[in-house]
Formats: sequence, C-alpha cells, structure tokens
Amino acid sequence: MKFSSLLKFKSEKEKVLLLIEPGGIGDYILIRPYLKFIKQSPKYKDFKVVYLSKDSYIDFVRAYDSEHLDLIIPYSTKDLDENRDYRKYLVNKINSLNVDTILNLRTIIVPNHPDWGVRKKIIKNIKANHKIANVIKLKNSKKYEKKLNIYTDLIYSKNDFIFEFERHRLFFEKFLGINIPKQNTSFENILASIDKNTVLISMGSLSEYREYPVDKCIILINKLLSVTNYKFALLGTQNQSENNLAIIKGVNNSDRVINLAGKTNITQLPDILKKCAFFIGTESGTVHIANSVGCKTICLSNGSYYKRYHPYPDGTNVMYIYPKWFKDTISEGKLDLMDIYGGEQPWSLNGINIDEILDAVTAMKNKNKITV
Repeated sequence: MKFSSLLKFKSEKEKVLLLIEPGGIGDYILIRPYLKFIKQSPKYKDFKVVYLSKDSYIDFVRAYDSEHLDLIIPYSTKDLDENRDYRKYLVNKINSLNVDTILNLRTIIVPNHPDWGVRKKIIKNIKANHKIANVIKLKNSKKYEKKLNIYTDLIYSKNDFIFEFERHRLFFEKFLGINIPKQNTSFENILASIDKNTVLISMGSLSEYREYPVDKCIILINKLLSVTNYKFALLGTQNQSENNLAIIKGVNNSDRVINLAGKTNITQLPDILKKCAFFIGTESGTVHIANSVGCKTICLSNGSYYKRYHPYPDGTNVMYIYPKWFKDTISEGKLDLMDIYGGEQPWSLNGINIDEILDAVTAMKNKNKITV
C-alpha cells in the first residue's frame, strides 16, 4: 500500500466523540436520558460514541445505555488520582482512538470549581480537534476562566435556578443543534416489557463452543421478523451485551428487538420465562429454568452429556436441535459413554441449520398453538 493510501485511510477512519462521565451515579442518572439523542443529531450521527466511565458503576451504564454507546471504557478513580503511570496508560489508550471531539459531561461552575484537577489533566493530554464543556458563569472572573483554556468551545448555561436535569436538556440542545423534548429519569420496567407476544432468545454461553454464531442469529431473527408479528428480547449476562447489540444492529426491524443482557438477574428469570411466548436458547441453566416453569423452549445443543442432561423426556416443553453430524453419529452407534461423558466436548453449534430452527418453531406452533 502506498504512503498516500495510508494517509487517506487514516483520514477516513470513523470519527470518535468521547464523553467524559459527569461525576457520581446521581450525576449519571440525570444525564443518561439525553445520550440517546446523540446519534439522532445530523452532526454526530456518523460518529463512534465512546464513554469514559468510573468503574464503580460501569455495569449500570452497560446495562441501561450500551445501545447508545459504541464503546465504554472503565477507569479507576483511585488509580487515576494516585498513579501517574495509570493516568498515562489511560490517556494513551484513548489517544489510540480517532478522537475528534471531547465532551466533558461535568458542569463547570465559575469561579467555584473551574474543573477537577485530574479530570483537567486527562482532557488536556487527550488529542482532539474539539474539547467542549458546559459552564455556569456566576460572575466575571478572568483568573478562573484562564483555567478553562484547555477547551476549544464553552457552552454557557443560564445562571438561573434550574434543576440540573433540565440544565442538561438545554445544554444538549445547544450541543447537538436539535430540539429535545422534556424527558424523565425513569428506567424501563423489564418485566412489563415481556408478554405473550415476546420471544426470548439467548444464544450466548460461558463456553464459546456452546454459542450460536452472531451472523446466524441475525439471519434467524430476520426470518422470524418477516414471518411473525413477535417482538424479540435477547437475554444474557453483561459479557454477552456486545454480541446482542451486534445482532440488533444487523436485523432489519430493530425496533422489535431489545437487548436485556445485564438487565436481568437469575431471580427474575422464572417470572420472565413464564410471561413470554416461548424461548430459543443454547443449552444452559436457563433451559432447565424454562422447563421448570412450563415455558415452551427450543434448545440448541452440541450433544455434550447426551442422555444425561438432555434431551428431556417426552411430554416436556423442551424441543432439542442437534448438529446433523451428531444425530448421524448417535444413530449409527459410533459414540460411547466416554465420548459423551468424558468432559465438556468442544463441539460447535455452527452445524445447526437455521431452517431446522424455523421448522422447530413451526412444529412448536402446531403442537402448542403458538400463533405465528
């Protein structure tokens, strides 16, 4: 590749908008409803949105707002305050991205506290074309305003008595250049969003070989979206959230697909499974919970521990789908107990055809009167 081509490639890299967290968990609660508007603005709709979060509540951010953020970077406040090498490491990590714009979400009050010392050092050393802050100016003070010279743009807020939640709305309107209606700080009720028109899907696993590939999940859900009127909820741990978001971005009708990874815990699973239309998942504890509460289930299994943990006896609500090679091997009697019980076998689910899953949905519909 020619040097000129390398320069062109670098210039065409996706631009990054870096959001520096606003402070504590309370500050995050008051600003999070406006994060969804970033990609709705003409100015930043094509930007990659990166959020720098305190590690103390990063799971909260991931669970509730990961669909609005392309990357969430955790940091330790203790290490950032006390460890210069850690601070350098964090800055270098951020500078490896193509950061175009930094937005400091912490409202700065002049002259009381123009900025936090460590936060200022971080922002100063990150390379970016634009560095933006929201400022409340209580009185003219050139002495303190000089400390804000690390920013390229200051958006001044009204110095009236305004609740911070509303102040953020007005700030984001200016920053994004769009009208933002009144918002509220309420969180979605997970259980309320699940009903008999919801299909739960969980294709992840703690073991990689028990996962169904993301690209096949996208094709499967697209086909189900085209032939049913269901909405779909993707389950999983917080670690599976990234794959779930990739699936949602890949489907054609994403408003009918939601990501619940990290938003539910195991104590909620029985109630969620009881409320849904049916469940499609890879072999895991969730399948056993689903069967115990009478949830209609389609389970994708690689065959490991066959006849020991699966399939359930006839008459239960679980239908099993195995890779063709496994079914053939079993029917030919070529696997013995040592093969199957000798440990977790690294047999892939990739061999399960999408049409087999669709056929199972149809069969379950006919057997259990599921409306498709």
